[in-house]
Amino acid sequence: MGETKKDSKNSLIINLLITILIIEIGLVAFYYINKEFHQQVITGNSKLSQYNAIKSSQTKDSKQTNIKAIISDNQEKVMYIEVNDGGDMVSGSGFLYDTNGDIITNAHVVSGAFNSKS
Repeated sequence: MGETKKDSKNSLIINLLITILIIEIGLVAFYYINKEFHQQVITGNSKLSQYNAIKSSQTKDSKQTNIKAIISDNQEKVMYIEVNDGGDMVSGSGFLYDTNGDIITNAHVVSGAFNSKS
């Protein structure tokens, strides 16, 4: 009977060590993934990140001008979409994705569509 308690205690210690090891691996993985994604966000190349990179060296008036320019450039890419889904006209919005004329929109706008007009 003494050996059963000893086996139980050894089993508890092993389970505890395995649990601590799993938690440590999870924390290391979390740190690595967080570091990688944070670096990708910082080095991302978008109009907004370009704006953020230069905004600290500009005056308030020139900041407003750049914001207006960014909005103006991107408004041209927003599309109004009308879809005929077999009797009813459904409308929504999307944005121009590339120079081929591909438009990104939500699935509910185009589901069941027979034809569309943008």
